[in-house]
Amino acid sequence: MRNIIRYTAIIMVILTASDAIAQNKKVTLNGTGRSIMLMDKLGGELMETDTTSFDRSFNGYALLDLDLTIRPNKVTQIEAIFRLRNEFGGFWGAGVTVDVRKLFIEGLIKEVLRYRVGDFNLELTPYTLINPQEDGMVNEAEIFTDFKHFHYYDNYYEQERWRFQGLQLEFALNAEKGFKQMEFMTFLSRTRGAALFSSPEQYYAGAHWAIEQSDRFNAAVNYVNLFDIPSTISSDRRFNNGVLSIMAELKEKFGETTVKLNLEGGQSSVVTKFDEEAPEDFSDTYIDVKVTAETKPGINASIGFKDVGPDFFSAGAQSRRVDYITKLDFFPRVTNDGVIRTPTLFDYTYEEVLYNQQISLELDDDYPQKYNTTNPYGEATPNRRGVYTEITYDAPDDNVVEAGLRADIMSEIIGEGTAEKKSFILLSAKADFNLHEVIGSAKDYIFTVGIRQESSNRSGSDIEQVDLVSTLIDFGAQVEIFNDLYVVAGLKYHRANGSEYAAKRDPYNQIFKYDVVVVDDKETLLAAGLKYTFSEHVFASVQYVNSSIKYELFPSTSYSINRVLTAFHMKF
Repeated sequence: MRNIIRYTAIIMVILTASDAIAQNKKVTLNGTGRSIMLMDKLGGELMETDTTSFDRSFNGYALLDLDLTIRPNKVTQIEAIFRLRNEFGGFWGAGVTVDVRKLFIEGLIKEVLRYRVGDFNLELTPYTLINPQEDGMVNEAEIFTDFKHFHYYDNYYEQERWRFQGLQLEFALNAEKGFKQMEFMTFLSRTRGAALFSSPEQYYAGAHWAIEQSDRFNAAVNYVNLFDIPSTISSDRRFNNGVLSIMAELKEKFGETTVKLNLEGGQSSVVTKFDEEAPEDFSDTYIDVKVTAETKPGINASIGFKDVGPDFFSAGAQSRRVDYITKLDFFPRVTNDGVIRTPTLFDYTYEEVLYNQQISLELDDDYPQKYNTTNPYGEATPNRRGVYTEITYDAPDDNVVEAGLRADIMSEIIGEGTAEKKSFILLSAKADFNLHEVIGSAKDYIFTVGIRQESSNRSGSDIEQVDLVSTLIDFGAQVEIFNDLYVVAGLKYHRANGSEYAAKRDPYNQIFKYDVVVVDDKETLLAAGLKYTFSEHVFASVQYVNSSIKYELFPSTSYSINRVLTAFHMKF
């Protein structure tokens, strides 16, 4: 009865808003809709001995997001997004949920100061605040990215920004002398509520100041701070993580070549007071210098050096967007012993529960080393020193090929658990090829490919040695067979072999042990289907997906997942 009353009230609000829209252009209503149906089957060698796990599942849902925007005057805007979601299989509305996905008020004060109260998305620099991409991708096929974009949207990922709730202020100044433009932004958000006797309220605040002195030079200063409010619980414990960043860019033109020098450096600090178990306060620094040359339109070449200290900690930059210890929705436990199934490339693509919406106080040590050892925490990964270089081609007058190459050659600054240091080599290449531009076809024939090769090594005694090699291959195809009807396909292949050590950390980010990791795995994710695009923002798709993972060291635990899915998405 309560659900019926609630849904009726929401429908009345929507109808009222729709009537207002018809009469008043100060109110607009947009939305997004989606329907997904999934049919799965678990198979492979695992099921030959597993007599207790379910080997089939059927899941699905339909959702509707209604975006209501109200502009009461020229300088004020109010926006709210209401979500109605129905899980297939619910009885008389039992599977229906209603949420408020977004709510904020923003405006302009005296045509100078812009404010926003409520939800906002924010990104600063790779060392202060960023939401880096997840592992297991180098140049994904569209058949995979379509589904991942659902997860990004549901978790409020806009590019590499985190979602916050609080207050944001910003203003900008233009000048004719001394500088061209100066801008300032500050924010305050609440990231955690108080838990009685255990953890106080926690806030995340920061500021950004930038100046564009001329077309040749600009600079910026960023500061972020994650801190506790101790008076919100009986304990006096206080945690504080501040990060300061200073940036500068110098640009010079030599004939047809433009050269840019980018510099970012700074310091982090971690202070914990009134906690007997906490270590002494610690801080560390980082520096990242890069030179980029634009030799002609569309061709960029860069080389850089970075040094990120072993004790550098930045919660806003080192938090991972995938939570590896979350219980999976699809076949969460396998074998007769009920072993928790670990995430694979299949889960990165299709598991919505894996994705995280909060920055973390701790470096996540549960990530699988086989997918990333060089930069597991993004560019801000601590205890790294080395060089990187990149070449990209994306000419504005060339619609045939886009391509890129990158190499990272890194090493530890200090050895972990030994005086010997690990070395890392990461090579990646990717290309998009538009065949229809070559043959002059009105229909699209688009192919994408990417490869990522990574190795980590450490010499020394037998117990110190590390030798882990992994390869990731991405391939995708979109072939338009009739107007707006596409055959779509995608392939992911991952191979990992060797041994590594996984550093385990306590709640204060201090390493207390190293677990041996030995892998010899082969993983394949294959998908193919049809996609029909009704318009730019509306499509329907039917796909067949096969995921198989082979554990050479434990062959009886190898398994496969076969999936048939249908998806409909619209934006209006």
